[in-house]
Amino acid sequence: MQGRINDDEYDIDLLFYETPLELKSDKFISKSTFILLTVDITDANSLKMAGDFVKLFSDSEIFLVAMKSDLRYISQFWIPELDKFYRSYGVSYYLYNTKEDFSPILSELIEKTFNKIYNKNK
Repeated sequence: MQGRINDDEYDIDLLFYETPLELKSDKFISKSTFILLTVDITDANSLKMAGDFVKLFSDSEIFLVAMKSDLRYISQFWIPELDKFYRSYGVSYYLYNTKEDFSPILSELIEKTFNKIYNKNK
């Protein structure tokens, strides 16, 4: 993915990597610029596991994507629980369903992360 902030161009390589929580010392995860963590709103345990993950990798920039937002009628958690998660861990979240285009969310996450890195180095 390519972009421009101010007059500087940048290239970002994305690695999509699925791993079980048990791989706590995984080199890909511990060295990541940002982590996109997904949870299933129809499975309350996925939000608990996300909290456990965030505690392990608190040094990384983590974003949470709550999947299956079109299934609100069978959800086991929703915006109040996601807001509580945000307040507890400082992790921004997005609601998403697979019928939507994911690229606007991904572009926003990359831009937020890049701005944070860019502004920190100035």
